[in-house]
Amino acid sequence: MSAIKSFASLAIFVAALWLIVAVDLIATQAALFFLEAGFIDVAGYFVALETSQYGILPRDTDFLIGIPLHIFVHSDFRHLLSNSAPLLALGGLIAFRGAGNLLGISAFITLFAGAGVWLIGRYAIHIGASSLVFGYFGYLVAEGFFERRLLHKILSVVVAIVVFVLYGRILMGVLPADAFISWEGHLMGLIGGVVCSWLFSRYDEPGDPAITK
Repeated sequence: MSAIKSFASLAIFVAALWLIVAVDLIATQAALFFLEAGFIDVAGYFVALETSQYGILPRDTDFLIGIPLHIFVHSDFRHLLSNSAPLLALGGLIAFRGAGNLLGISAFITLFAGAGVWLIGRYAIHIGASSLVFGYFGYLVAEGFFERRLLHKILSVVVAIVVFVLYGRILMGVLPADAFISWEGHLMGLIGGVVCSWLFSRYDEPGDPAITK
């Protein structure tokens, strides 16, 4: 039941992303309409609703808010569509660990990737949940290596192999091949997922055996 609730939360998150893109596109079109009509003040109201201001502009302190919020911003439906399926698939595997783990892992990856992009990224606005997708991928693959409990490790290795076979091609996304794709976000998300997996494995590591009498 916990896994079902966790996956439902993930599905609601993805649905909210679609709603945000819809509102953003409507606001952009409304701003253009009122600007052309000469209603500058009204156009400014709709400009304020546009979500690009919540992306990450590296080393600009006015865009620090983008560190936690950049995953909610997408350029259009096509951009979001490319992220939705892997978010549900990879995030769904993490959802089996419960809502608390899904939230904690997602928050860690988002903040790690966001901070990393803000520090090292190109001077451009970085947006999108792809950093979270790469983080989920890194977490699931790395878990097969870091997990120490035997039964959990066997299951984690199987999951890691399946994830790598199905989504391993996304690793090409960490290369600076396209000026309009935030490879920095992909790379920082991937590293964040691996680091998160290592930290969680340390946290879940069994302690010394109890002394029984």
